[in-house]
Amino acid sequence: MNMRLGALCLVAGSLFQAAAQAPAKSEPEVVTETAPKPELPDRYVAYFFDDIHMQPGDLLQARQAANHHLDKALDAGSRAGVFR
Repeated sequence: MNMRLGALCLVAGSLFQAAAQAPAKSEPEVVTETAPKPELPDRYVAYFFDDIHMQPGDLLQARQAANHHLDKALDAGSRAGVFR
């Protein structure tokens, strides 16, 4: 009993690889470039402002201090988030 299973044949209970009838078509090689992995930040900084319980003058001073810190203290390897 012969039963064809893709490129394999089952002949009387023994399994062997069948010779290819037609030459295999070679598919063009696809070259894919992977994007470089993004660099992870050296540090994360979170600024939290409780503007509901702060006095207006304190809020202005906190805003000025945060702006100064964002401009001067953080470098390119840092990520910051402002929460209120």
